[in-house]
Amino acid sequence: MSGFRLPRGGDGIDRSQPLTFRYNGRTLQGFAGDTLASALLANGVSIVGRGFKYHRPRGVIGTGFAETNALVQLGEGAALTPNVPATLVPLREGLVASSPTGWPSTRFDLGRLNDRLAALLSAGFYYKTFIWPNWHWFEPFIRRAAGFGTAPALPDPDRYEARERHVDVLVIGGGPAGLAAAEAAHAAGAKVLLVEADTRLSGPLPPGVEALTRTTALGYYDANFVTAVEEIDAGALRQRLWKLRAAQVVIATGAFERPMLFANNDLPGVMMASAVQTYIARYGVAPGKAVLFATAEDAAYAAAFAAQEAGLAVRAIVDLRPAPPLAEQARARAIPVHAGSHVRAARGWSRVRGAVIDGPDGAQRIGCDLIAVSGGWSPAVQLFSQSGGRTRHDPALGGFVSDKAAQPTHVCGLAAGLRDLDEAVASGRAAGLAAARGDAPAAPLPLAGPPAPSLPPGDNSKRVFVDLQTDVTLADLEQATRENYRSVEHVKRYTVWGMGVDQGRLSSTNGVAALAQLRGDDPAALGTTKYRPPFAPVAIAALAADRPNGALFRPWQHLPAHDWHVDRGRRSRTSAICARRTTPLPARAWRRRPTAKRWPCAATWASWTVPRSARSS
Repeated sequence: MSGFRLPRGGDGIDRSQPLTFRYNGRTLQGFAGDTLASALLANGVSIVGRGFKYHRPRGVIGTGFAETNALVQLGEGAALTPNVPATLVPLREGLVASSPTGWPSTRFDLGRLNDRLAALLSAGFYYKTFIWPNWHWFEPFIRRAAGFGTAPALPDPDRYEARERHVDVLVIGGGPAGLAAAEAAHAAGAKVLLVEADTRLSGPLPPGVEALTRTTALGYYDANFVTAVEEIDAGALRQRLWKLRAAQVVIATGAFERPMLFANNDLPGVMMASAVQTYIARYGVAPGKAVLFATAEDAAYAAAFAAQEAGLAVRAIVDLRPAPPLAEQARARAIPVHAGSHVRAARGWSRVRGAVIDGPDGAQRIGCDLIAVSGGWSPAVQLFSQSGGRTRHDPALGGFVSDKAAQPTHVCGLAAGLRDLDEAVASGRAAGLAAARGDAPAAPLPLAGPPAPSLPPGDNSKRVFVDLQTDVTLADLEQATRENYRSVEHVKRYTVWGMGVDQGRLSSTNGVAALAQLRGDDPAALGTTKYRPPFAPVAIAALAADRPNGALFRPWQHLPAHDWHVDRGRRSRTSAICARRTTPLPARAWRRRPTAKRWPCAATWASWTVPRSARSS
């Protein structure tokens, strides 16, 4: 794969503002609005990292949080930040980035010798190999080899701050469903806050709704308490931690497109179909010149048509389904469609050079430098699961969706498995209105449609990667099954499937489906692993922002008439407590002072943290 900048297109970049940045010592150029990933693709950079265990080459596979390969280190010296997805880094003038893996370089890594020793490095090999004669003999070497990046050794020069907000309705996600939910909730009279991890929303912000962009919801805790981190990059201030309490929460976080399983599916040049479409439309970047689409659903056809209109050669669409609904539209565009077929293997050493497909007409090889895959969609249920909600497996989606909510949580749009845009927007409006009214979350209905196709067989299970970030292959899952690991949690820890920086966002559903096939079981019976906060990596300094800060550790909540009382000379109980906290006391007297007199009781704390809109008069 060799990406390049398209001569036109890219509604998210400003070609009149070129930016210069450095990557692995090379000086490269992009445009305002680029991400580091799109700028690297535009400059023909195909290898951005190396695999965790086998040190095989890795390239950009997705966009946003749907990225497992393109982890980079930002900055130098004290400003070094490891393990940041290049797809989440807005390009700026003078940016310095480097690959965290590969020696002596990312393009030529001697560690790829491990790829030849794959038979000795199967799942759990460290448990069995390094017990004799003593684990401590091997520990220093293993610890040096482990991990992806280098932790900074100097004090962090950046500044962090924390803020707290109380709102009636918190909407997480700025897609079409999230915007519809925010608009409906505000129209019903609720105070609405919308948070979106991207630099922009999918449409215009509804009037009266407050939005925080570049803000990622990290965790969803009891009493509708949500933490989020906002990327600032303004002067010395780097991040702002938000502590959000809401009477109702609407989750409109979308879904992750699933990779497909075939031999050598980790090569640079294997990308998500939606990512190919995004790089073309938003950034004016073509990730390759000759592309093969491998799919099991309809969304990849729109990406194939967009690629053809951008001037790329679309070699074929390989569809798992025997009768794809959009096949005739593709053939009318002179795009060959192989129905009831699948990619058996990608060919190439350091990047994709072709693909071997298998179908009713037998096996054949198709030359290409880009394989765009779309195995369906997995709703982003991480926050819903953190809130205590239950998930269920939906056969029509082939993945897990939200089921029973444990808190006042409403799920809508693609996060609820609704793939049709009109249905997603309608569900967003309904969720926003229900949240504003304080209604209980509606019970989700089973999704309509035929069952999703099962995973096709691969050429070589030792080269079929289920988790690209931690180098977990189909052979590792087969070994765990042979060794009688039954729980998905045990398989996760034995094989390190889903334990990388990405927390298994792209590999979770495929891993469960593969395990179910190996056992002859139903994915619904296996379930998923537990999704734990944080949803994305966060600087420890951001979690400790503004601590300790005395009386401002938790901002006070005041009555609507508070200012009126203060103007008339009244002193609130809050002011008295603050005065006691800030009055210095002798050390011995402080130790003897009873705890109950120093701090309010737990019930008082709880009453102060309840949103004003939820309190009774």
